[in-house]
Amino acid sequence: MKRLLLLLAALAASLVAPPSAAADAAAGELGAPLAESTFVGAITAGPDGNVWFSGGNYGSERARVVGKVTPGGKVTEYPVPDGADSITTATDGNLWFTEADGIGRITPGGYATAFHLAAGTGAPRALTAGGDGNIWFVTEEPAAVGRISPSASVTIFPLSGEGQPSAITPGPAGDLWFTEPKVGRIGRITVAGEESEFRLPESAQPNSIVLGPDGNLWFSDGSQPRVGRITSAGDVTFFPVPTIENTDEVTVGPGGLIWFTAGNEIGTISTAGRVSWPSCFSRYCEYPPAAMTTGPDGRLWVASGIGHCPSYCGGGSELGYIFGNSSIGRFALPSVAFGIGPRLTPLLQDQTSIVIGCGDRGACSGTLRLRALVKPPGKQFFARLISKVKYSLAAGQIKEVALRLPLSHWNKLRYRRGFLIVDAIQGDSQVAKRGFYFSPKHGGTAKHF
Repeated sequence: MKRLLLLLAALAASLVAPPSAAADAAAGELGAPLAESTFVGAITAGPDGNVWFSGGNYGSERARVVGKVTPGGKVTEYPVPDGADSITTATDGNLWFTEADGIGRITPGGYATAFHLAAGTGAPRALTAGGDGNIWFVTEEPAAVGRISPSASVTIFPLSGEGQPSAITPGPAGDLWFTEPKVGRIGRITVAGEESEFRLPESAQPNSIVLGPDGNLWFSDGSQPRVGRITSAGDVTFFPVPTIENTDEVTVGPGGLIWFTAGNEIGTISTAGRVSWPSCFSRYCEYPPAAMTTGPDGRLWVASGIGHCPSYCGGGSELGYIFGNSSIGRFALPSVAFGIGPRLTPLLQDQTSIVIGCGDRGACSGTLRLRALVKPPGKQFFARLISKVKYSLAAGQIKEVALRLPLSHWNKLRYRRGFLIVDAIQGDSQVAKRGFYFSPKHGGTAKHF
């Protein structure tokens, strides 16, 4: 145990070595910390130029909050009676959010009003602003789509079957689309209440859904690591994403891309189906993204969840983004991201492979290095170079790069505790860096630190 702690300390020192000026610029905007024990359920661009969020407080079972974060990072929280799991901006200039037994409204100045639904209606799960000026929401039990006007007039449309809808978004023709993950369906409802259902193939579990800039609906899939697309006619296409985690949330973000979350990572997919390599958004990849939205400034804003690094945490930039426990801030994919762990496969002739991805902002070229953290007897830990290779990728390109890794060294990593460090050098700048801990306890796979 003592040796493991020394190794961890040495690895941490290696990982937090002063980055280059380019890396400093990327890390300049940090997430704004929320009040202690506050968690985020959803975020949205507010009508006042701020980013608003809904959530609660782990310190109290009943404490719920709606809050806002200014572009400068100032946080203001407003207690609300109950609920506050989903939030959206409406055409009336106010924020609307779900409550345990109704819908709430809060003005940009912080004045909140609760509208209780009729008994037996069910608890609203998610809501969105419709093109007709009303707020639309879904309830799981009983399964229904509801509508509430700015003057608080409520209409409920019961759904057929046992769908239990989970998310809702406006469609391309003024109708509303919603997901039903438990039965593998996506539904559509007109403003007049006419319902259509589309059963998805391959045991899909659609969760989050959003209208893409191409006029199609894009959705996450809780059953596999992929993002789905459905046309207005009900034609479905799936796009695999390079992560072992299933996708959780989708939104339309900068560049007209579909941004998705998977485990503790964030990635993008274009409407043509080009997928970026996902990146962690917290320094040590220990926090999952809880929610994301495009802010009033056109940047992607992400709320961090409260969590930890699982046995596999994926690839991405180590230096670019520092988010803390329960925080909200801007995020952009790093210029270079790469993956290891279960993605690292021993090849023939003492080689292994690392998948490297280039962002959409321009071509990427540099040197990829593979190093081992070692400690000779009586000396300090240092990172010993195992191998290095030049890389050159076009914008948005993802490819596998071969690196020398002697099989004898690999076996030591698999059956004894050990560390590998991978970094990318472009010019004089270190643009990405990762550390990985191997342990027999994890079956020889890599745990990220």
